[in-house]
Amino acid sequence: MQFLIAPSFAKSLLFIYAIFHFFSGAAFLYSEMHEASAEELFNAGLYEKAEAAYLKMLRSNEQDLSPSSNALLQLSQLYTITHQYQKMNDLLKEFTHPQNDPALTYFAGLAYSRLHKHTQALKAFQNYLSSKDPSYTNEAHFEIALIYFSEKEYAKSLNELKQINHPKTNLQTLVAIYFARIYLQTDRAQEAIQLLNSHDVKVSDNDSTKFEIAFLTGDAHFLLREYEKAIPSLLQAADRSQDTALWYSDCLYQLGMSYLYSGDYEKATSAFHEFLKNFPEERGFLGLGEAYYLSGDHLNAEKLLSSHQFTTKNGQKAALLLQIKASPTYSARNSLYSKLIEMDPDSGSAWYYYALNDMEEGILLKSHNKYEEAEKMLLKAIDSFEKGLSLLGFSDKAMAAQALKYQAMAAHQNSQNLNGMHILEKLMDSSFWEATKDQDEILYLHGFFSLKQGLPDIAARSLQAAAAMKQQFGPVALKCLADSHYLAKNYSAAKSVYLQLTDSFPDSPLCAESLFFAAKSSAYLDEDPALRKKYLSQIFESYPQSPFAPESYFLYYSYQEYLQGDKQAIRHLQHFSSHFPATPFLIEANFLAGLNSRLNRKSPTGKWISKKNLTLAIDYFQEAETLFDLYAKEGTKISSSLFNYYISVRYRSTLERAKANLTIANESQGAKRQIYLNYATEVFKKIVDDFQDPANKYTAVLWQESPYPLIYQESLYELAKSYLAQGNDPAADQILSQMIAKYTATRSYYLSLSLFEKGLIALKQKDFAKSLELFQLADTTGKDLLSTDQKLDLWIQISLCYSGLMQYDLAILTLSKVVNDETISHLRLKAMFMRANLYTLDHRPELARKQLESLAQKKGEWAIKAKQQLEKEHDYFSF
Repeated sequence: MQFLIAPSFAKSLLFIYAIFHFFSGAAFLYSEMHEASAEELFNAGLYEKAEAAYLKMLRSNEQDLSPSSNALLQLSQLYTITHQYQKMNDLLKEFTHPQNDPALTYFAGLAYSRLHKHTQALKAFQNYLSSKDPSYTNEAHFEIALIYFSEKEYAKSLNELKQINHPKTNLQTLVAIYFARIYLQTDRAQEAIQLLNSHDVKVSDNDSTKFEIAFLTGDAHFLLREYEKAIPSLLQAADRSQDTALWYSDCLYQLGMSYLYSGDYEKATSAFHEFLKNFPEERGFLGLGEAYYLSGDHLNAEKLLSSHQFTTKNGQKAALLLQIKASPTYSARNSLYSKLIEMDPDSGSAWYYYALNDMEEGILLKSHNKYEEAEKMLLKAIDSFEKGLSLLGFSDKAMAAQALKYQAMAAHQNSQNLNGMHILEKLMDSSFWEATKDQDEILYLHGFFSLKQGLPDIAARSLQAAAAMKQQFGPVALKCLADSHYLAKNYSAAKSVYLQLTDSFPDSPLCAESLFFAAKSSAYLDEDPALRKKYLSQIFESYPQSPFAPESYFLYYSYQEYLQGDKQAIRHLQHFSSHFPATPFLIEANFLAGLNSRLNRKSPTGKWISKKNLTLAIDYFQEAETLFDLYAKEGTKISSSLFNYYISVRYRSTLERAKANLTIANESQGAKRQIYLNYATEVFKKIVDDFQDPANKYTAVLWQESPYPLIYQESLYELAKSYLAQGNDPAADQILSQMIAKYTATRSYYLSLSLFEKGLIALKQKDFAKSLELFQLADTTGKDLLSTDQKLDLWIQISLCYSGLMQYDLAILTLSKVVNDETISHLRLKAMFMRANLYTLDHRPELARKQLESLAQKKGEWAIKAKQQLEKEHDYFSF
């Protein structure tokens, strides 16, 4: 600090002349001439000559010193400018006089202060303030504030700064800087930033103070862990032309650490190299070592840390800890931790880190199913934590709290079921609790351990307490509590806590998952489906990047709505890829869209919703297959828990694609029919080949799930049908025989269908006895499995066999089963027509006529045929 008094030569002459003219005479004029000469030298910046002139003047007037107050003031200012505080101190002691200007008392205080004689300085400044002289009042308060600041009495320093009123611009800025410094020392960094950015801080571009302001701003952001914000300010401060400022080394160090914590290891390395070039301090070597380590350059990290001689015990410990970080194996780390303990066996922190290493290794061993080794390692960790706790005592409560936390975690991992919950209760009831920075995590762990101990009420209290702190583990705690309710099938409580999480922590990454399970809970509670849809839509609209978003979009409509061809549901599926272009749920979405395109859809009132489009269906099925193959190759998008399911969807899509081709063939003629038959046959054969290939990794999964996979059965059956459509009955019969031979069950859907198709082949060959046997087996094996039309058609085929064997009564009896079946089917009318023909063959024309007349009263194809036959054979006329 430099404070100058602006001299007024004319006023000084008048003042001295008026008071001392009579007494001084020629001596006074001599003094005045020397003072004027000294002042001119002073104003010209010729301080050595000015000093000599002032001293000569003072020495010549030793008998009456009071008139030379102005000379003393000027000389005091000169010593202040030239930082000669010892000279100033000696001068003011030598020329002390009660009539001297009170301002000299201020300069005496300034000299004591700069010579670090704070007691004398404070006394001088307080004496000056008592004089009520206004010249240096603000400066005196500021100097007192600096003394208190240097002695770390920040409250007193702050009080003195508040006494300063309307300071000049340069002092105003200095006052603001020291306010900021005090804020930084008293954990009020945010206030420091606000002050440094305010109008109270005014500096020109040429003022070197701007560098200190930049440093303090960077320092504040650094303390707040806002490293990316700290970097620009620290760079500006580090750009000063000279590095003599006391804060300069801190500036360069913090710049390096800011880069380090921001993840820019290359710039951190450069910054620490620059720091070490100017300040070869231990912290610089440690920072550089950590930059090497974090950038993956473990070789240079090890080389630096092992070669540098760290002189302080703290530096040696820090270097060892960094070497430990760079060590890839447990044994290497354990050896270094042992050195740390050897260096300081009574260090609680060394035992703490030693135990932490053991605990991490124990958990790793347990994850690799090495339970016996894990057990020993975890018990060793628990003992080491206890040793660390006994040494830490009350010297480091924060680390002691961490030791208890990790000891509880190690106990929880131990198979002897040591009670981690009780260890945490010991922490929460101890004097360490107030020093625990992560109280929310401790409460969460206590709740989690309590659940494992089967104490849900205690768990709920701890988990809700963790959530109430509104910190990092709040959402995790609520998720844990909600999950426990969900697993216990207490869906009402689960839903309530899931929604509490989303309301209390709307920015948490757990919100989407919580809404997802709130939706599932709502479904289990059989609540209004609109509520479930509300939660699901919140996920894919508000959290589209969440892994739960695609599934929520897919589940927005129910499977029943998709399968029934609900117009809005199908449109929703068709827009899926525009919202989520890379999700395995697109496989299923395309599959369902394909199924919908295979069918005609009408509303309950008979209006068309959509007409079948088999070529579009084929495209959807093909896309489902392509997506599965792509995602399976990538190996990341389909979770392991769903992979087997998607294999089924993939082969089901292939099968449905082949069936769509077969349907087109059956509805076509000529070349088109043959082309689509070939397509269908080729795809069916590919599926069958995959299932018959033991090296196929996908079908192998389906074989593991079933001794006779349903997709394989259906593919064989459909392949046989495609051969039949091509007139290749022998190939079809061979496949059907192979199918039937593999069945061990007495009742099976595709066994029944296969027997039925073989029966048709035999019937075509007029082998009525064989076909009857096959049809009867089909009836037995398909009982309660066949659809109404399949069952009635089977009975009709059985009646044809009886007719072929001329067992008309049995044929008629079988057709009567069809006619009398309590279902709605056109096959009942067909059976009536066939029964009329059998009556004719059995020489019962009256019954035949009655049957035809009854049938003619109905509508449809068989009613028309009945009328035509009546007209032809019985002179029947209808009106």
